[in-house]
Amino acid sequence: MGEVKKIIRFKPETPEEEINKTEEQIKKLGGKITGKTTITGKTLMFTLPAGTITTFDTNEHIAGVEDDGVVTIQ
Repeated sequence: MGEVKKIIRFKPETPEEEINKTEEQIKKLGGKITGKTTITGKTLMFTLPAGTITTFDTNEHIAGVEDDGVVTIQ
């Protein structure tokens, strides 16, 4: 069935323990963490099996969830 690539942007005040909880939730859903950065904000990149339903966008510490992909500038 494949997988989908996603990015979670956390709110600036999010404690590290909340980010770690989200990482564990992703792994329990069969996902893989593909990256983590704090350079431009607290961000987590990951993959999930296609068709997986999540409720990340209802988490009070998450500013947004979006598809991960290639960005091009023309």
